[in-house]
Amino acid sequence: MNSETTRQPLVLPALRGIMGDWVYYSCLMNLKELSERVEYANQIHKSERLSEMIQRRLKGDRSSQIAEYLESQKERFFNSLVIATYRGQPNWHPISSVRPKGKRSELNDLDEATIESVGFLTLHGDEALFALDGQHRLAGIKKAIKAGIKHEPIDEVSVIFVAHEATKKGLERTRRLFTTLNKTARPVSKGDIIALDLLVSAGKIEKTSQPAGKGNVIKFVYRVKG
Repeated sequence: MNSETTRQPLVLPALRGIMGDWVYYSCLMNLKELSERVEYANQIHKSERLSEMIQRRLKGDRSSQIAEYLESQKERFFNSLVIATYRGQPNWHPISSVRPKGKRSELNDLDEATIESVGFLTLHGDEALFALDGQHRLAGIKKAIKAGIKHEPIDEVSVIFVAHEATKKGLERTRRLFTTLNKTARPVSKGDIIALDLLVSAGKIEKTSQPAGKGNVIKFVYRVKG
């Protein structure tokens, strides 16, 4: 992990949320910043052999296909990447000063909890960031940036930050989250595919094919018509 490199401070628009005992921050981050600042989750694995196996998988065909998808697909879109952060001092700045103007403002009924959930997350550049979920997408992003992808404006993707503590208990907690996020992921079921194909037949959506690659690769893309 490139934790020795100190980068420039970065301010990210964000939403703060709580689920269970996790506090998380949902932010927007462009591909270049992601590529330069975020690494893979090698340090949370006890087994060096497991870490090496994951690295080999990340260097495979899937990341190349994702890089090509980012370069060539106008309708490209990603799910959120989940990123753990430790070291440094990320700061949360709620926009608690936002207040409605006028008696009929639609913001009049906002409670303090809602107002406190909107703001900015600042990264000072000395944090260590690693992906807990979305490592193949991150590998594809890194390949695309290295290959010189040039989209104007540069793509932004949704990322979710959670705090990681570099202690024994913190490592166990982060490892459990990594396992949960990756173990519970499921491919689209046959029933869902049949339902999508029925919508295609009804003319509600359209279906286009993509070259099939090795592994768990999307073979068809569905788009809403109109």
